Amino acid sequence: MRKLFIPALVVLGALVAACSGTGGTPAPTAVPATVAPSVAATPAPTLGFTVSLAPAGYFVSSNGLTLYSFDKDGAGVTNCTSSQCVQNWPALTVASAAQLTIGAGLNESDFGTISRPDGTTQVTFKEVPLYNFAGDSAPGDKNGDGVGGIWHLATKATVPPTPSSEPSAAASAPASAPAGSAGAGVCYDAHYQVVPCPSTAAGSPAAGGSNVSISSAGNLVDATGRSLYEYDKDTTPGSSACTADCATNWPALTIAAGTEVTPGTGLDAEDFTTFVRTDDSASQVAYYDKPLYYFAGDTAAGDTNGANVSASWHLAKPQ
Repeated sequence: MRKLFIPALVVLGALVAACSGTGGTPAPTAVPATVAPSVAATPAPTLGFTVSLAPAGYFVSSNGLTLYSFDKDGAGVTNCTSSQCVQNWPALTVASAAQLTIGAGLNESDFGTISRPDGTTQVTFKEVPLYNFAGDSAPGDKNGDGVGGIWHLATKATVPPTPSSEPSAAASAPASAPAGSAGAGVCYDAHYQVVPCPSTAAGSPAAGGSNVSISSAGNLVDATGRSLYEYDKDTTPGSSACTADCATNWPALTIAAGTEVTPGTGLDAEDFTTFVRTDDSASQVAYYDKPLYYFAGDTAAGDTNGANVSASWHLAKPQ
C-alpha cells in the first residue's frame, strides 16, 4: 500500500490560515457580566406544617391562618372551653402528638400538645395553647389580635401569663375595648373574668348628640362611628344570649339607666328599646327588639371586623 505524505510546509500553512483572518487576532469569548444578586423577598410561611412562621413574625397554621394565645390560659391548660369561646376561637389540634410538624425558623422542642376536655389534642408553644379565630377568613387576617384585651398574636415571644402580669381585681377594661361601649364600663377580676363596675352609665351620648345613627356605609353606628352588631341567638325580646366570654368579645351597647336612645337622621326613637342585662345589670339598647353590640376586634370608627363572625353576628342595619 502506498503511504500518503503531506509536506510539513503545507500543514504549517494550513494552521496559519486557520488562525488568521481579515480581523486579525480574534476577540476573546465574551464573559457574561456579573449580575448583582436580587434582594430575595421575605419567604412565605411553609404551609402544610402544623405551625409555621409568617413573614411578619407571628405563627400561622397549615392553611396560613393566624394563630393566637389566650390570657386566661395557664401553662399547659386551656380555659377556652365554653361553647361560645370554642366557636369563636377554634383550638389548633392534631390527631396525635406524633403528627405535629413545625416549619422553618421554629424550634421543634418549643412545641407540644395537651389534651382538651373534649378529648382532642391541642398544640401548644412553650406550654401556651394555640388557637385560630373565626373572624379571620384569609391568610394575613389578624382580626383576633387584641380582642377583649386578652387575645394576642402568637409569636416566639409568647409566654404563659404570670401572676405579676395579670391585672389587679376589678381592673379597668383593656384599652382595645371600644370607647363608649359596655367594654368601657365592664371590669375584669384577677383572672380576666368580667365583673360589674361601680357605674353602669357607659355609652351615654355626648350632650345634644345621637347615640345611634346610620353610617355612610349604611349600617348602624354609635356616637363615635363604631359599628353595631346583632346576634342570631338573641331570639327573646328584652334578653341577651351573649354573656360570660361572649360578652368580653361582644360588649353590649348600653346607656345610663332611665335614659332613652337618641337616634340620628333616618331612624325613629320608637324602634329602640332598652332592657336590663342579667349579668351586670347594665341597660342595653335594642333595635326592633334585637340587642345591639360592639365587637372588641374593631379598634376604630368604620371597622366591621365582626361582620358574619361564626355566621351568627351581623352588622345592624336600618329597617
